[in-house]
Amino acid sequence: MPRMNRGKTKRLSIRLSETAQKRIKNAAENLSVSRASMIMYALGEQFDKGITQEQLLTLQNKIVLEEQHLAISVPKHLSEKIEQYTTDFDFKKNIFVGLLVSGYFEALSPENQVIQKKESDEDQIEGVDAENEKKKRKNQNLTLLIHPLLKEKVNELAEEKFFTKSFIVARAIEHGRFKGIPDLPGAERELLSYTLPEDTYKEAVKQADLLGVSLHFYIESCVYNLFENGKKLLELE
Repeated sequence: MPRMNRGKTKRLSIRLSETAQKRIKNAAENLSVSRASMIMYALGEQFDKGITQEQLLTLQNKIVLEEQHLAISVPKHLSEKIEQYTTDFDFKKNIFVGLLVSGYFEALSPENQVIQKKESDEDQIEGVDAENEKKKRKNQNLTLLIHPLLKEKVNELAEEKFFTKSFIVARAIEHGRFKGIPDLPGAERELLSYTLPEDTYKEAVKQADLLGVSLHFYIESCVYNLFENGKKLLELE
C-alpha cells in the first residue's frame, strides 16, 4: 500500500511473541492497515502511558519472544524514543520493542481480538486508500473507507440531528482518536464521501503521520471514538 511521506525513518528488526504475531496480523487485516502500522500504534500507546524498568522486567518474565525477526521502518520521533529508553534501561532494541508490543497485544480483551480480513477485499481497500493519499492536501473532498456499523451510525445521526456527514466526521476528528484498537469485527468496509475544512484535514494527516498509520485508519478511529463515548454526541447540539 502506498504510504504518505513520513520523513526520515529507521529500519528496525524486532522479535514478537507468537500470540502477539497472530493478533497483530488479524488486527492489521481487519482494520486494513499494515502490521508495521499496528506495531507503531501499540508502541505509541505505550509511550503515552510512560515506560518503567519494573514494567519491562515484568514483561520479560512473562512474555516469550519468538526467535524470528520482523523488520519495520520506524518514524524518526519513535526511533529517538526507542534509542533513549534502551539506553536508559540497558535493553536491546529488538527485545525492548518486542516486549512492549507483545505485552500490549497479549493484554487485549477477547472482544478486541479481531477477525481476519478476506484477501479478496484487499485490492479494493488499497486502491481507494492509495487514491486518497495521492490527493493534494488542499483538496477537502475525501472518500473514507469505513466499517458498515460506523457508516450506519453516521447516517442515522445525520438524519436525526439534521447534521451533514461532513460535520460529524470533522467533529469526530476534533474529539480525537480512540485510545486503543477499535472493536470492529469483520473486514468489510464501505465508502463514505465527505468534505473537511483544510485545517481539520491537515490535523488528521499530522496525527496519522505521528502514529505511523494510514489516514483512513486514523479517521475511522476518531469516528469510532465519537460513538463509543456517547456523551460526546451531546456536544454536537
